[in-house]
Amino acid sequence: MAKATFIFDMDDPDDRREHLRHTKSLGMACTLWGIKQEFRAKLKYSETDDMPIEKALEIVLEHMADNDIDLEHLIE
Repeated sequence: MAKATFIFDMDDPDDRREHLRHTKSLGMACTLWGIKQEFRAKLKYSETDDMPIEKALEIVLEHMADNDIDLEHLIE
């Protein structure tokens, strides 16, 4: 069985950020999945073809909050 080991120096700010990115990867994937599903449902079942950009941003931010994704901590 193949294995992979990641080693992070938690005293190094860059390594701490990389560690956070690794540990948040499932949350990020769930966030993207939820956004995709919600947009798909709105497109499929909405009576209009347009969505205000504010509503789209609200959906994205809501999914990010639900999955504890804070881009400020992941990208610096």
